[in-house]
Amino acid sequence: MEESAPCHGLTVQKMGRWKLRLRQGFRLDTLSPFWQHAPRMNATQNQLFPTRNAPKKVWRVKSQFSARQREGKTAMFARQMSAKGIYTLAKVFITGLSAGLWCAGSLRADTPINAYLSLASNSVQVLWLATPSNVYVLKTTTNLAQPWQVAPGQPPTLTATSNRLAVTLPINAAARFFTVVQLTAPPPFPPEMVWIPPGTFVMGSPASEAERYSDETQHTVTLSQGFYMGKYLVTQADYLAVVGNNPSYFTTRDWNGNPIPVDLNRPVEQVSWYDATNYCGRLTQQEQAAGRLPAGWVYRLPTEAEWEYACRAGTTTAFYCGSALLSGMANFDGQYGYDASVGDIYNANGIYLDRTAAVGSYQPNAWGLYDMAGNVWEWCMDWYGAYAAGSVTDPTGPPSGSYRVGRGGSWYYYAGYCRSAFRDFDFNPPDGYDYLGFRVVLAPGQP
Repeated sequence: MEESAPCHGLTVQKMGRWKLRLRQGFRLDTLSPFWQHAPRMNATQNQLFPTRNAPKKVWRVKSQFSARQREGKTAMFARQMSAKGIYTLAKVFITGLSAGLWCAGSLRADTPINAYLSLASNSVQVLWLATPSNVYVLKTTTNLAQPWQVAPGQPPTLTATSNRLAVTLPINAAARFFTVVQLTAPPPFPPEMVWIPPGTFVMGSPASEAERYSDETQHTVTLSQGFYMGKYLVTQADYLAVVGNNPSYFTTRDWNGNPIPVDLNRPVEQVSWYDATNYCGRLTQQEQAAGRLPAGWVYRLPTEAEWEYACRAGTTTAFYCGSALLSGMANFDGQYGYDASVGDIYNANGIYLDRTAAVGSYQPNAWGLYDMAGNVWEWCMDWYGAYAAGSVTDPTGPPSGSYRVGRGGSWYYYAGYCRSAFRDFDFNPPDGYDYLGFRVVLAPGQP
């Protein structure tokens, strides 16, 4: 096996073990935990340095020329393997800025990506060789110890239409590291389901968010597996087709008893947590029997972490649409809007429908999910409880409790309750309410 990656001043080769070839005029540093000069790694001529069993995973090459001589180009490559050897990590370090600029490309070992980086006066371009129709994610971070985030101003995923992809970003201190990841294509499923890629995000709300609650403590969450989520809330028509009845209150009248037209595209409500999970089980059986589900895939409720991750769709603001939710932007009590800087905003002329609205009546979030704020609360899988301290991976909530979590707000509530981080903790699992419904997730799991 042989892999090589030429760069300015350094060549990395793997031939049974890693070897570093350092060009004259460069020196090698290692990161552990701070940058320090590696012994015997000061090149006065071309030479090979064996790295058998070396504990160092990251190297940096520093030019010993003047800034004018090196023309702002110094490079470093690193290799980092996961426990199963799935990912190869290549990083490029470019000096020439006062604080330096880090750039990284994350490559799948089984489907290698050739990633390149170029630096202009005010921008950096990340370019990589791609396969048409394959899906990629470009992320950035300021510190390798912090979570990766989708690159500012970029969509959550990039689908290749040719054999190369290039993204140009402004140089800024908030994006010093860059990583490109190829997503494993999920199996095809119906168009009413949206693929949610795996990722890391900050769950909860910042202390500066007005009228937040103490149970919204911010913490880092990693979801290691992607999943499908319903583009829409489960409708009355969906529920009727699977279960055979429609328990909803809003069929022919609004909350005040005024007549409304029949519309089975309104979300189903007055369903208990047990009704919702029963629906998921029946839908799984139905789709398996029809041959539309691969083995091992099931419908279920989202976990609370999955729900907030999908709701935020890469945002960090109070709502997926920004820091404010005002009358007409979603189905809630529009007389009480909200802005994260001030809290509730009273509007005597705000829209208050006194009922649910047909799903998809308002703008979706960046990932194409509708009604993640307002219309009806959404059952989650988790018992309500305090968040775990520190960073967590694939959390499912406490093992037991008295109430299940509801998310998203509803037609009956103020905008502040529709915030992405707000947690409703008083939904008793056997009870149903005319402001509470659900949406489904489709993922590998046990029936």
